[in-house]
Amino acid sequence: MYEAEVPNLVKYDGVIFDLDGVILDSGIDGFEWADKIRVNKAEEKGYKLTEKDALKIVRSSKYSDLESLMNSKGMSKGELLEIEREVRNAKVELIEHGDIELFPNAVRVLDSFNVPVGLATNSPKFTAQFALKYYGLTSCFDEVQALPLNDFRKYIERRKPSQYMLQNIMNECNMSNPVMIGDSSSDVGAARSAGIDSVLVESYFDNQDLDPTYRVEELSEIKSVIE
Repeated sequence: MYEAEVPNLVKYDGVIFDLDGVILDSGIDGFEWADKIRVNKAEEKGYKLTEKDALKIVRSSKYSDLESLMNSKGMSKGELLEIEREVRNAKVELIEHGDIELFPNAVRVLDSFNVPVGLATNSPKFTAQFALKYYGLTSCFDEVQALPLNDFRKYIERRKPSQYMLQNIMNECNMSNPVMIGDSSSDVGAARSAGIDSVLVESYFDNQDLDPTYRVEELSEIKSVIE
């Protein structure tokens, strides 16, 4: 843990978690498994996607950026959506086969808070619900926000770093000063947009270019930082 960054006692009235990279250890080979599926499925359809293209699909917060990508490849929205559903289904299989597991102490950490706990994940709603049910985590959260793929434009524009899901959790759980726990720039950005503090869990990457409120190396350090 980064002792120099631990603040004086700060009281938060809620905690909002990301799923992948924080609770769910899904970063197999740096998430390259998902990018490979995108590239391979596109190739099966006769399209050439690069790794950079695959990252754009994951990280774009503007639907217009993906429209430009689709137009440059001659690909339709339906075809891109079909590829994303393939990634979704592959993730379910990885969970079922034990390749994606919970981080150690995840349940213990989630159950240790005496304030409302929310989940805001960019994982599609179908996958998130499956993971929560499969690992018995549904009751750990007072509010879960995950976006369905069927309205692809809204899925892109409302996922983090948009504050959309965080604001919904704050409204549903009457949180005025929660903290966001995540592992990526989208989590830190969403927290900043919502005007709340963030904790960056460095599960896979250093992310030294990011500016979260706090940093920890693993999930078990969360409470010592924010309480």
